[in-house]
Amino acid sequence: MQTVTAKEAKNRLGQVIDLALAEKAVAISKNGREAVVLVSAEYFRELSGVQGFIQDTYAAEKNKSRTKFANAVSQGQAKSSDASMFKGMKSAVKFKNEEF
Repeated sequence: MQTVTAKEAKNRLGQVIDLALAEKAVAISKNGREAVVLVSAEYFRELSGVQGFIQDTYAAEKNKSRTKFANAVSQGQAKSSDASMFKGMKSAVKFKNEEF
């Protein structure tokens, strides 16, 4: 596994991503010590054993936001017309037959 400095990673992010894709992982050092590792999404899935972990986490957070919004609508703290921020998202929350 190759190591690059944090400054190099910042200045050449595209190349570092390409390197991670080619070699599965790149270590990024800060103050002379390895701090983090950038891994390809495919390798991350292999390591974690969880398919779609990132997407699932994102969807769960969005559903929390939708549920909170639906509760605010039910309590009169928001208007259902304000739901435009949720349009186009893959999953939705239904409240009183309205989809958010």
